Amino acid sequence: MGSVAYIDESGDHNLQGINPQFPVLTVVAFILKDDHIHAFEEKVRTLKESHFGSDDVILHSSEIRKQLGPFKVLQKPNKRERFFDDLSQLIIDTPCVVTSISIDKARLIKHYITPDNPYILALESLIESIIHWSTSSQGTSPVQLIAESRGNKEDRQ
Repeated sequence: MGSVAYIDESGDHNLQGINPQFPVLTVVAFILKDDHIHAFEEKVRTLKESHFGSDDVILHSSEIRKQLGPFKVLQKPNKRERFFDDLSQLIIDTPCVVTSISIDKARLIKHYITPDNPYILALESLIESIIHWSTSSQGTSPVQLIAESRGNKEDRQ
């Protein structure tokens, strides 16, 4: 039995003009064993249909926070509270492993004359963490990595 690690980031890799409100880049993996994936996907579909009327909605945190597009319904406090309660419960009920790597970009540029891309540094460390988890908990079972698209320009880098 293998696992799937869904990988996404929060923040950007830009080292010029670091936003003091968001100076950190975090890359996170949400890991599910194969036998839990179908049930999890079904719960996510139900959550989307229940709150947004369709399971075609992509749950992007920035759009959720800003209540854009299909997330405009979250402008109503009772709907927003119910959505976050349901989302939190879905995560609580899901047997998973979550691991993340955060890089303080200001500290990175202080310590290195020519620092590497913080996204690449974080992703490399995250993959090492996933490999460590996998070999210590699953032996030699494979882990499939699925990374969220970062955007056309970022994906080409």
